[in-house]
Amino acid sequence: MATSSSKGSSDAAASSVRKTAYRRVLVIELEEAADAMRETLCRALAEKIPDADAKKVEAALLRFGLCASPEQAARSLLLGLGVRASTHNDIVASVNDAILSFCVGEDCRMKAAVKAAVDANTELGGALAFLTSLPPDAARRVLERWGLADHATLVAVPVADGGFPTPEQWRRAAREAGAGVPATALVASRPSCKTALIAGLRCIVVPDRFTAAQDFGGADAVLEGARVTKGDFLEVF
Repeated sequence: MATSSSKGSSDAAASSVRKTAYRRVLVIELEEAADAMRETLCRALAEKIPDADAKKVEAALLRFGLCASPEQAARSLLLGLGVRASTHNDIVASVNDAILSFCVGEDCRMKAAVKAAVDANTELGGALAFLTSLPPDAARRVLERWGLADHATLVAVPVADGGFPTPEQWRRAAREAGAGVPATALVASRPSCKTALIAGLRCIVVPDRFTAAQDFGGADAVLEGARVTKGDFLEVF
């Protein structure tokens, strides 16, 4: 698996990908590919916010924190709920620990719809990249468990001032995985859809129960429901 991060050179990752001539590249946010990621975030926040339970936190997440990065979502939610600012860093640190524990545990499974997208992309001769705000070591362990460590480029980036992913981060992942071939982003939230489109990528949306009501205007396709199949992706790719 080719891997790059903001702290190291991406030259090796890019050169290893260029050895194969791909027809396309599919870029997926790793955080959005993991089933139950938002539920894990809500449980971790409910444990740390006074007088909050999981239902209250989920309701707040729907209003304030529907984005791909758990850390960014947590900070937005704390701000929206009016939680004392001096406690934010400690709460977010605890949430990050819970997210990392989830990512390296046995319960971190790939969403069925994402698996269908990966299978369709492989059938069409496409390259695969995972874009993540998680630490590279944790992200690599996730891909190893999913059996994708040898088949995907991992691009680990920090949460920038503009959120995650920024348009440039989308472009970087597409560039490192596909070296200029057409790229498609697979997303679940409106902010990610917007930045992927700004970056010039095609955008396929597979919303979850939290993001289903968001506006995905401009997306190339929105695939909803519990039984999205490889055939559905073959039609829209």
